[in-house]
Amino acid sequence: MADKHDLCGLYNGLKAIYEPKTNVVGPVLSAVGCQLYTNLEDIKVRWKENFCNLLNQRGAADQSACHKIQQRETREELSDPITDDELQGCVLAPTLFSLYLVAVLETMCTNLN
Repeated sequence: MADKHDLCGLYNGLKAIYEPKTNVVGPVLSAVGCQLYTNLEDIKVRWKENFCNLLNQRGAADQSACHKIQQRETREELSDPITDDELQGCVLAPTLFSLYLVAVLETMCTNLN
């Protein structure tokens, strides 16, 4: 749509993609691969099992190599609590940009129709 300079079509396409949808979970195979889980609770248990296996693997790194890694000085200011101004900037800037973009696209679509 953007290649054709169809901003209304682009806006409607983005809305269709990113608009909240119903929460649908696809089926998941068991660890052995012989059973298909469709029940939400079974799927959650399978994902938990998958991530536990993934995150609890023995490390393949040579421990002597880990000791050779150059250490850097600790930056104490990174442990300071986040200020309200920093938090507001992190939350407000993307929100304002999104609202501005939606307003511009809606205005353009209504002007073209």
